[in-house]
Amino acid sequence: MLPITVLFLGGLMVLMAGVFCVMFADVAFRPQPAAAEAGNAKRWQPPVNENGSLKLWAGETAAVTAKRFLRNAAGKVAPGRMMAMVREGVSAAVQQVAERQSQVANHKCEQDRAVAIGVTAPEALAIADELRQHGAGEADQVLRRLAGVAAGEPMLCPLLGVDGRCLTFGSRPLACRGNCGSCQGGCYTRDDQAEAIAQGAEVGLSKALAEAGLDGRVYELNGALQVALQQSDAADQWAEGKDVFADCRTLA
Repeated sequence: MLPITVLFLGGLMVLMAGVFCVMFADVAFRPQPAAAEAGNAKRWQPPVNENGSLKLWAGETAAVTAKRFLRNAAGKVAPGRMMAMVREGVSAAVQQVAERQSQVANHKCEQDRAVAIGVTAPEALAIADELRQHGAGEADQVLRRLAGVAAGEPMLCPLLGVDGRCLTFGSRPLACRGNCGSCQGGCYTRDDQAEAIAQGAEVGLSKALAEAGLDGRVYELNGALQVALQQSDAADQWAEGKDVFADCRTLA
């Protein structure tokens, strides 16, 4: 009788140990979205290489970042959070390039001519969201500027404040981040490697969005921002796969 009892207790202990191991593994290795986002910038380590390779690297890294976010979104895409992750990565990579080259710049944006700035849908939506957070006055000011421009006609960036600084520096387009090395308050220091990273990131982001069934086209900033500001539910509509920016001019 005793041997049977010992065998039973031994088997029970082995079973309990197995259950504990399974529970521990589930907790230890379960994906943690917050932790994944927290370590996002660490994945953006630009190689010491030529600009062409940097652009390719940035495209692949942006695509991986966007795909990881979309995979964990569970059907509810938050464009602002996704763009925050991509922007964080691009800024971290650009900062590293700037530090390598010992470039220091801290001045206002000196873009003094009308150029077409390209943005993806989530970029435009994130910029509109930041403008709203600043207050209705700032968003209305930008809308008034946009309303006075004929469709497709280039204009000075509508996001420039009266002091020449970007109104949405934190959410500025990826295209603008290639013009800026290690600035804090807004600058216009063109750098080939930083530009390669920004361009590559935009390509990768567009590809990942398209593969997820979302609009990944690159639009001219003025038209896309006007739609994003005028339609309060634009972000939700875009996340559902709707063609929110159908009437906007595309650049790529």
